[in-house]
Amino acid sequence: MDAVKPLSLRIAKGEWLALVGHTGSGKSSLAQLMAGLTSPTRGTVKHFGRVWNYPKDLPIEVRRRIGFLFQFPEHQFFAETVFDEVAFAAKNFGLDNVQDRVKESLEVAGLSFDQFKDRSPFTLSGGEKRKVALASVMVCDPEVLILDEPSAGLDGASKRAFWDWLRDYSKEERTVIFITHSLEEAVTAERVLVLSNGTLLFADSPREVFSHVNTLTRVGLEPPIATEISYELRKRASFPMALTVEELVSALDGDL
Repeated sequence: MDAVKPLSLRIAKGEWLALVGHTGSGKSSLAQLMAGLTSPTRGTVKHFGRVWNYPKDLPIEVRRRIGFLFQFPEHQFFAETVFDEVAFAAKNFGLDNVQDRVKESLEVAGLSFDQFKDRSPFTLSGGEKRKVALASVMVCDPEVLILDEPSAGLDGASKRAFWDWLRDYSKEERTVIFITHSLEEAVTAERVLVLSNGTLLFADSPREVFSHVNTLTRVGLEPPIATEISYELRKRASFPMALTVEELVSALDGDL
């Protein structure tokens, strides 16, 4: 059985997308196709306008332009120090100014270069490991960033800081695709892709996608609480759909 059923999808430069679906829906499989880590058994996948022989013949330059953060990247640590872990990709691609790149990437991820560069990545907390993994992807300054459950393991403050950083990053003509189980997080995306059993159900704006509350619930997804409440209120009277708590409060204030 195909992990991802036949679909047609184009992702534009600078787009910010959320990829959602229940466990086993095909999210990670589709993300790995997008990253060029696996090849399709049927059909074609283009990266930067070209079809390549995936995955072994994908040019190094194309690989450098795509950053992929696995769901449990800390399980793949191998270096003795945080510096070597983060620097590996930059050295492998032959990039210059490696130390400056590592320092900037760690600080972007929320870790002090001086405090963490000589520490073992295996002794860090779960949230710190996640940040090191993110820094190891960011060190090459990819044009396309694909993140599988990027906020997993982060505390509330770190999670807010991460999403603030991601919004700024995506404003610089970089494409960001993130997998999440939380439709609350998906609300912030420009477009939401919804997968169910390998089938692409929706690929539209959050407001359009989350208007299909019954369909989302049927495929095992829980819409944002504000959307569910506004959906129930619309059954009784004219009421706008809300994606966030702030929108819901604003609509209620206007309705009173």
